[in-house]
Amino acid sequence: MSMTTVTSLLQLDCTSNNWIICVKVVGNFWDIPSMKKHRQITFNAVLADSEGYIALAIMRRRDVIRRLCGVLVPGFCFLLKKFSVEEGANIINPDLKIVIEEFTQIEYVFGIIQTPETIFQPLLPIAATTICETTLKNVVGLVTCVYPLNDVKIDGETHYQLNFEIMDESGNPFHCCFRGTPAFWAAVSYSIIDDKDDIVVALLWVKMIRLSDGQILFQSHCDLS
Repeated sequence: MSMTTVTSLLQLDCTSNNWIICVKVVGNFWDIPSMKKHRQITFNAVLADSEGYIALAIMRRRDVIRRLCGVLVPGFCFLLKKFSVEEGANIINPDLKIVIEEFTQIEYVFGIIQTPETIFQPLLPIAATTICETTLKNVVGLVTCVYPLNDVKIDGETHYQLNFEIMDESGNPFHCCFRGTPAFWAAVSYSIIDDKDDIVVALLWVKMIRLSDGQILFQSHCDLS
């Protein structure tokens, strides 16, 4: 890899499909649109480079998904070569997203890229900042209260929603929400509901939303399996 010239995620643009980046996969999830008609399921991976920049990589083609979705494992580092870059807002990086095509090359990289995704932020400074719903945060806290699981309708489909409170090490409380399909909840553990005592949760890549009463909600739509 020392002989390979890599590009920072910040420097990517739409002028080429011949980029080379060295990144760590810090998370992945399936995106299943709620619209029944023309539904396209995509596989998404959250990437971070050594400079701390973040980008979303997406696989759309079924043959690409079958071949590569199992390769981009969270926690591992890779060289990505020959991929497309698209403009357009997304929850990870509002400026661009990486499109993994049939010609994209993915090579495993030995060693660890130091990225800031494990730096958890205190809750109080987050509350004082301007809320941007395209910005994801990492937080950690002690679960202090868990509310009953309830179902909500989103675009005509049933989703289960779990609301709970967490408190950081300085005693700052926050309200959190996990939302997912019935299949999602069938696949995850209910330990947070059944026995919340002394449970510390680490929330990666959560979306911040300011409610009408001024409270800030941490919300995750990702596949947490």
